[in-house]
Amino acid sequence: MKKEFLVMAILGCLSVNPVYASDVSESVVTTIGSSVNEDGSINGHELSNNLVNQGISSAINNATKDENAPEWLKRTDIQIQFKENWKPVYAIETIQPLNQKEYSVVFSQFRIANTSELGSTANIGFGYREMNQDKTSLYGINTFYDHAFKHDHARVGMGFEYFNGLSEFRANMYHGVSDEKKVDEKYNIFEKVVDGYDIELATFLKNAQWAKIYVQGYCWDYKYADDIKGYKVGTELQLTPRISLDFGYDKNNSQS
Repeated sequence: MKKEFLVMAILGCLSVNPVYASDVSESVVTTIGSSVNEDGSINGHELSNNLVNQGISSAINNATKDENAPEWLKRTDIQIQFKENWKPVYAIETIQPLNQKEYSVVFSQFRIANTSELGSTANIGFGYREMNQDKTSLYGINTFYDHAFKHDHARVGMGFEYFNGLSEFRANMYHGVSDEKKVDEKYNIFEKVVDGYDIELATFLKNAQWAKIYVQGYCWDYKYADDIKGYKVGTELQLTPRISLDFGYDKNNSQS
């Protein structure tokens, strides 16, 4: 039990909240409401699409949170939806321990996704996290590889993270490893993965640990234009177990 708790604490693994009958009923009502046309008629295609998406989401949530489900499945997040013309949009991410000791763990992370904007993407990473004996602080390092299949782009990166009490610190570096790709023959437009880094410092409020405040700095190295340098200041509010709100201010040398 101690080791299982340690893995959960150190990995900070992804989980999906269980879906109860009342949640499903409320979701179905919301789904029907979102499928009504301006003239009051029901859009049958959109309604069937939304109901299918809701059914898939409920089935996945129940499967991953079942107490009899395998441990690897409980550490896996699956999201599947069908958009216009039944085009699938999905994301599957899993975090699994590879070698664990009393206060440390080596783990792998894999994600494959398909979105309407980026097309199919894949990510694989490996990390190490270690907790102190009092379980008040934790540090970790990781390395990862990202690939976007639409234009065959790729990048590698590495990161460092440190948690102490209610405070968090993260730093990541990114390096593009794919060449320039021509994405528009007519206008002779090329596309390239840029190098860069980001640094983030965040803290949860002591008397309201559902509220997180963060500040982030970043820099992206553009080859044929000025580098993009800037910062973000914002807050994340976990209003309910199912609803979170993230808002803030993003400022760089080209826009805000």
